[in-house]
Amino acid sequence: MEQNSSKRIVVRPLIISIAFVAFFQILNRVVPTMVNPTIGDIVRFITNFATILLGGAFFLAFVAANVNGKIPRKLHSRVELVIIFFLVVGIISMFQPVSVEIYGIGFNVLMFALLAFLVWSHLAPKMPSEEEEEAAKAERSL
Repeated sequence: MEQNSSKRIVVRPLIISIAFVAFFQILNRVVPTMVNPTIGDIVRFITNFATILLGGAFFLAFVAANVNGKIPRKLHSRVELVIIFFLVVGIISMFQPVSVEIYGIGFNVLMFALLAFLVWSHLAPKMPSEEEEEAAKAERSL
C-alpha cells in the first residue's frame, strides 16, 4: 500500500494552473475590446503577468508534489551544480566585451539556467534515511 501512495500522481495543482491560465487569457481577449485602448493595454499586461505568475506557481507545485522525495541526493546535488555552472557561463557571456552574438547566447543560457534553478531548488531530494532503507531492501532482495 505504501508503494502505491508514493507513486500516486497529484494532478490538482496542474488543473488549477490550467484553469487560471484559461481564465486570465479569456479576460485578456475579451476585456480590452470593451474598454478604451489605454485601459485595454493595462488589462492585457495584468492578465499576462497573472498568467505567468500563477500558472508558473501552480505548475511548480504540480512538479514538486510529484517529484519531492524521489530524487537521489547525489543526483540532486550534481544537477544543481550543472545548473549553477550554466548560470555562471550565462553571466560571463553577457558581460564579455567581444561579441554581440555571445551576449545573445549568454542571455538565453542565463534565462534557462535561472528558470531551471528556480524549479530545481524547489524539489527536495530523498532523505538519507529513505536512501538507507532502499539500500537495505536491495540487499535483502539479493
